[in-house]
Amino acid sequence: EVVREAGGGRVHVDVDSPGGVTAGGFSALRRMRALADRAGVKVVTTASEVAASMGFALLLLGDERHVPARGTTASIGVLSVRRQADDADKIEIFRSGERKARPNAVEALNAEDRDDLQSRVDDGALEFAEWTSERTGLSVDDILALRGAAMTGTQALEKGLITGNLTAHEVIDMATAEEIRASLAE
Repeated sequence: EVVREAGGGRVHVDVDSPGGVTAGGFSALRRMRALADRAGVKVVTTASEVAASMGFALLLLGDERHVPARGTTASIGVLSVRRQADDADKIEIFRSGERKARPNAVEALNAEDRDDLQSRVDDGALEFAEWTSERTGLSVDDILALRGAAMTGTQALEKGLITGNLTAHEVIDMATAEEIRASLAE
C-alpha cells in the first residue's frame, strides 16, 4: 500500500510481508529510493505486523521505518529449501545464518528455538493481559493468574472479563427497541 499525503512531500508505504523471492528486488528498491531522493520526497515505511526478509528490505526504503512492538521484522538473509526427488520426506535447508527461518515447521526445535518461542509467547501474553486490564479494570496479575484458561460466559462474567451474557440476537433486539423508544420520545 502506498499513500501520498497532501502537500506532496511525503509518501507512506505500509508493508505486510513475511518476505519472498529476492530476484530483481534489490535493484527495484534502489531505483525506488533514487526516485524518492531525486523528487525530494520523504518516505515513511511501516509494517502492519510483518516486514521480514524481503519484506524488511522493502521497509528499508523509508527515511523513517516503524514496526509495532509485537510485530515481526528483520530476518536478514537468504534461505533455500530443497526436497529430495528420490525421497519426498527428505528435506535439505540451506541458510545464510544459523537463525535464518528458525524455528520453522520443518526442522526439529532446538533449545534456542524453544527459548525464543516461549519468550515470544510470554511477551504476547503480557501484552494481551495489559490490554485486558485496560478494558476491564482488572489487574494484570489477576488476568495472568487465569493462566490462559478458557471459560464459559457465566464464568467470564463472574471474573469481571465481560459485562453481560446476552446473545447477538438479544443485543440487536435491545438496540432496535431503544431506537424505537427514542423515535417515539421525539
